[in-house]
Amino acid sequence: MTELASSIERKVQLKLQLQASDGLKELVSEVITPEHRREFAQRILYMILHTQYPVAMNVDPIHATDIDNEMQRTVREYTSNIEAGGRMYNRSLHVAPELGTYEFAHEEEGMNLRFKLALPDIEANKLLAPPFDQVSSSRAYVVSHLPNHLLLPTEDRSISIRRMRRRLGVAAHQGSQGTVAPDVYYLSHPTIKKWAIADM
Repeated sequence: MTELASSIERKVQLKLQLQASDGLKELVSEVITPEHRREFAQRILYMILHTQYPVAMNVDPIHATDIDNEMQRTVREYTSNIEAGGRMYNRSLHVAPELGTYEFAHEEEGMNLRFKLALPDIEANKLLAPPFDQVSSSRAYVVSHLPNHLLLPTEDRSISIRRMRRRLGVAAHQGSQGTVAPDVYYLSHPTIKKWAIADM
């Protein structure tokens, strides 16, 4: 039984989620249909920190409860690593003046908006603590998925996206450091989410 268990490794993919500021939620809402904006604004917008390679942890395939226990242990260790003054890390993580988009092949799936974080080394070392310590801050992006029923028609969507890019670019040049957007565009309060379980 032990040999069988060791031959079937399973992994839980982890995602680091970050809460967007009101300014960033407002910026993203430019590509959302007017009738959905109130609903959208009332929800907390979470963006997922995507990495070049998936972040995963091994789990025991025999005991289902071990998956949750291991997740809780991972979250405790991550939280303790990024505590500042006894509280969960909650400093503003600025969004860089870079915005990308990805439209899915199937229209009903909608699209992704991809933002890059402007993470200085000291912030990256803090945020990208284990189990995210193998992640390069230069290869990490924040992605917000927007289902198609929330989106403006295609022709209006492209105009709104250009406007968003322009606002991010202008904001960056007005910033005191010249490379980060102002405080209205930031993320904070990282949390770990269990994304999927895959046989390896």
